[in-house]
Amino acid sequence: MKRIKLDKQYKDEVVKVWKEAFQDDEEFDSEFSQYFFNQDDLWNYAYGWLDGNQLVSTYLSLNVSVTIRNKEFTGHYIDGLATLPSYQGRGLIHQQMLNDAKRCKEDRIPIMLVDPSRDSFYRKFGFEFACDQYRIDIDRLFCSDEIEQCDYTVKTGVIADNTELQEAYKVVNDYLFTHSPYNELRWPPCYEDIKYKRKDIKLTVAFDKEKQPCGFVLYSVDGSNMLVTSFRYTTLAAFFALKQFMLDMDDSISQFVFTSIPEDFPLSLFLKDLGRPEKKLYFGSWMSRMIRIVDFPFLLEKLVSEPPKHAISFSIKDKVLKENNNNYTLFPNGKVIIDSDRQSEVTSTMTDIVPLLTGLKSAKELYFQGKLIVNQAETLEQWPKVPQVIREIDLLFPKLTTFSADDYLAP
Repeated sequence: MKRIKLDKQYKDEVVKVWKEAFQDDEEFDSEFSQYFFNQDDLWNYAYGWLDGNQLVSTYLSLNVSVTIRNKEFTGHYIDGLATLPSYQGRGLIHQQMLNDAKRCKEDRIPIMLVDPSRDSFYRKFGFEFACDQYRIDIDRLFCSDEIEQCDYTVKTGVIADNTELQEAYKVVNDYLFTHSPYNELRWPPCYEDIKYKRKDIKLTVAFDKEKQPCGFVLYSVDGSNMLVTSFRYTTLAAFFALKQFMLDMDDSISQFVFTSIPEDFPLSLFLKDLGRPEKKLYFGSWMSRMIRIVDFPFLLEKLVSEPPKHAISFSIKDKVLKENNNNYTLFPNGKVIIDSDRQSEVTSTMTDIVPLLTGLKSAKELYFQGKLIVNQAETLEQWPKVPQVIREIDLLFPKLTTFSADDYLAP
């Protein structure tokens, strides 16, 4: 078995592996997918395993920019993990993840990211849930017709056909990346540019009176459903302009399906008569992204906005990357150092501490779940007094509305 660097000449073999491994209805042979596979930067860090002349496993890693607690980081987004069924269980993907983690360490890239289609598999390598998304299905009759009057205008078209709307979409996304409180992500060109080949996705943009783009809706129509992939805005007036656009849709649309919104999406501005039992309303959530911490001290130091009043020492265990097994001390000057001689106040694992750092869970929640251990307690009575150090950690890393806000529209 030999590990090799993949390039475009292997694209047909990659497609064969993906079709057999994923066993879904993805049309990897379509013109859209072929454009995706022909982009040079897709193959910058693409690897596979050969058995003789047969490609049996694939692994893609992409450099992305991501925001956590309004701080920008470089990360490796993992995709295209596939192994032929007869070769699974041999650790091929695991070995490639180790190689990728080593490269992240060398380049001071603190995190790896993946979308959790198989979260139990990714946990074996130290990934944990980091962000979430919400979905809501709204009967059109459920929508309020109350609109704040404004002089915004909207333009709509197929995203693949309208360069004006494409540029406006980019302007709004650039603003959101630096100003949004959510977990934004900038894709490399191979994933970003593929959006503008989607003939099945429509884009509506709201413009203010100076003709500056201030929000957008990405959507498609499936029968009587308007499937809203993304609803983003930078001003409240843009929110109402986009809402009015949706209410003005053809009468054949009977339901709005928001497939990805944050927990704090202002539904009260969209809905009416919430208490009427005959109205159809579905609201659900799911975990939308997992993170694997590679460089803990670098990540911790950069995420701290206000350093603690006194030093806090963490004992971190990492079953996969053994070199990460250390005591780390966060000092009042904001610096983090490996401090093996200092007695730790809090013990955790590299996996369990992920939702604390992203804001998905509070230190208090993790303490009561046995994920943050104080004074090496073996058992935890429900509900004891919250230790002072846990309260201090919650001040450093308060719980947030986490939301992976990017638009994934690649094959």
